Amino acid sequence: MTIEGIKNIKTVGTLVASSKYLSKKILRGIDFSKDLTVVELGGGNGAITWSIHNLNLRCFVFEVI
Repeated sequence: MTIEGIKNIKTVGTLVASSKYLSKKILRGIDFSKDLTVVELGGGNGAITWSIHNLNLRCFVFEVI
């Protein structure tokens, strides 16, 4: 991911992919007992996007070009 990130920084937008551990920490503080809608800006195919997807939450993803 790092080499791809350096070569394609304008299209990839990151140098290092997010880890599943980072996504767990980010999502840990959310109360999932409530009816939630998640809005993700710049969603990708990484760990955070998949963690949201695996929780079966309503999710709107916006890409800014």
